[in-house]
Amino acid sequence: MAKELSIEVKADDTFLYCNGQAIGIACNSTYATLTEFIEYAFWHYWKKWKREKMPDSVRKTIQRYWFTDEQMQMWRKEHNEG
Repeated sequence: MAKELSIEVKADDTFLYCNGQAIGIACNSTYATLTEFIEYAFWHYWKKWKREKMPDSVRKTIQRYWFTDEQMQMWRKEHNEG
């Protein structure tokens, strides 16, 4: 699915990375991690093909575990990972 949608997917023990967007998955189940990918894919598709704005409630639900670059730097500093 990721290949067909041109989404690069990587993961480690803490984050799922979709096209470089870090999404928190620490302590999540495989089901939850898959759900995060599907939500990202939906957002990616919407952004690429839809002309109308995504409703804020939908966007907030999809992006609730997304980390900004600043948040990633703080997290890594707190956990001695960079």
